Amino acid sequence: MTEARPDGRSANSLRPLSCELGCLQAADGSALWKAGNTHVLAAVHGPIAPRIAMEEHAEAFRIQVVIQTSSSNCSEWEAFLTRILTSCCCTQLYPRCILSITIHVLSHDGSILAAALHAAVSALMDAGIEMRTLPVGVTCLLLNPDILLDPTQVEEDESASLMLVLENSDADQILACYSSSSLNQSIHNILKCSVVAARVSQAISAFWRIAVESKVKRQCETIFS
Repeated sequence: MTEARPDGRSANSLRPLSCELGCLQAADGSALWKAGNTHVLAAVHGPIAPRIAMEEHAEAFRIQVVIQTSSSNCSEWEAFLTRILTSCCCTQLYPRCILSITIHVLSHDGSILAAALHAAVSALMDAGIEMRTLPVGVTCLLLNPDILLDPTQVEEDESASLMLVLENSDADQILACYSSSSLNQSIHNILKCSVVAARVSQAISAFWRIAVESKVKRQCETIFS
């Protein structure tokens, strides 16, 4: 068995979550997602007509993801999130348009890609973009024979991590995975992590519902106050 983690969590527990929708007035949708000391702010602009006609897609809108962080994996993360979000959004509803998603990493303490995904999805929800499914990201740290969920930066520095993207409505459905080391993308490790990740994925989906309900409550209080 794995010893107690530095922050006192068990191996299969997440850090405290926080999500604030509509925190930026200049964006069509925005969200501040916090997982422990990892804080990510996402802003959505669009769908709007592109400045360059060649960037149009005749039958769907195109998603552009920009991540503002000092990590050397930035461009790789942008491409990964673009693929995930494009597959989950109903892009055919806004042909010939572009949807821009800007992600600011405010504080980095591990599991950053999952936090960036959740911030982006939250901002899309806030913007009213229709989605086929809400992708849930769960980061797993591979420590044989154990798996640690939602690792901090110190824990990630000690071992390779694997981030799984699951469907919120079907936790057994793996949409994608991202590994910090190609050596860990074996079928065995992916399936092993998916079993553990599926157990906590619904907690993230439930947290989204709470965030939306909280925003609606704030709006109602403003309207009727």
